[in-house]
Amino acid sequence: MIDFWIGEFLPLWERLDAHLGDCRRPNPMPYIGDGTKQDVLRILEELKPALYKIGLMQADGRLRHFYQTLWGGTAFSHEMLASEIEGLQGAIKWEFSERKFAFIPPINVPFFERDDLFGEDFALIASPELNRQIKNAGNCIAADVDTGAVYYLMCVVECGLRALAEHLKVRSVKKDVPIEHGTWEEIIQKLEKRVEKWQLTKRSLKRQIELDFYNELLMEFRGFKDCWRNKVAHARVTYDHNQALSALIHVQKFMQKLSERIPLK
Repeated sequence: MIDFWIGEFLPLWERLDAHLGDCRRPNPMPYIGDGTKQDVLRILEELKPALYKIGLMQADGRLRHFYQTLWGGTAFSHEMLASEIEGLQGAIKWEFSERKFAFIPPINVPFFERDDLFGEDFALIASPELNRQIKNAGNCIAADVDTGAVYYLMCVVECGLRALAEHLKVRSVKKDVPIEHGTWEEIIQKLEKRVEKWQLTKRSLKRQIELDFYNELLMEFRGFKDCWRNKVAHARVTYDHNQALSALIHVQKFMQKLSERIPLK
């Protein structure tokens, strides 16, 4: 998604409008003053990143020409400035008309385009892929694409499942079938067998704490699989906003718990 803040764009448009109004009034001097020139150049410099961000390439080309001509030292009459401003605004309006803009209501803004939705500390220890999936989930919640949010949250949990497999040195589910190609059920079963073998060995307090931790994780993974993952992956259900938020809270707490002992990079 593209985060376009209209609050940064409108003041620049209004400042151009103000200069356009000045140009249309009777002026005793045939050419614009240096103060006007410098202010318009600043407006164009501030406007350029906004045009580029949303891909207004024709307007960007018009802005470049306007800027170079104005900056180049050519004496600019009020009529010339008005013509350039009108041409730039016209190009922007035309390209705007070809685009659709989605509105994020204030209550959903905290979820939009967040690189640290699970917290800054978590984002630092998570892999780029894991952070991307979390960000995708947040954007879906922000845009009220609630079933999509649950889908991406299950992708987040799957990253955790693979991280646990890597930590426990389980790298395949069958001969010639790596973890990446295994189903959730196959991976969970493989991890359960690994933990069961450890339960047969002599236990210390430290080992018992580890076994309890792994068993709790595996129980949670099964819950995610049966409650959310299988249903959303096979288009069996749709979720509303409250259900998506509930899933987000549950997944966030689980992944933070997982990260206490399992590397997520």
